[in-house]
Amino acid sequence: MDIQTIIATVAVIGGFTAFLSYLSYRQKQSSWKGEVTGKYHEEAVTDDNGSSPERFKVVFKTESGKKVTVDVFEKEYNNYKVGDKAKKKSGEYFPVKLVI
Repeated sequence: MDIQTIIATVAVIGGFTAFLSYLSYRQKQSSWKGEVTGKYHEEAVTDDNGSSPERFKVVFKTESGKKVTVDVFEKEYNNYKVGDKAKKKSGEYFPVKLVI
């Protein structure tokens, strides 16, 4: 392998890592209040070398009208019902269900 290929590979991997870090940072810094409008569960898919994990998603409509989809753990997924209110604080990764 020549030096240019190595540099290009490092640059691509570094750029991809920086992009994922930015998305994670942006998600953590956001804050909003919203209402659950939908829930989605994706079944695990078995492939040749094991299985991919199940995915649980909760969709919120924020007070500003934006749609926010959040990947959650199964316990949180089961805890939410359509119509529930939640608040996402800046510095937290997941919203917290509001008890009204």
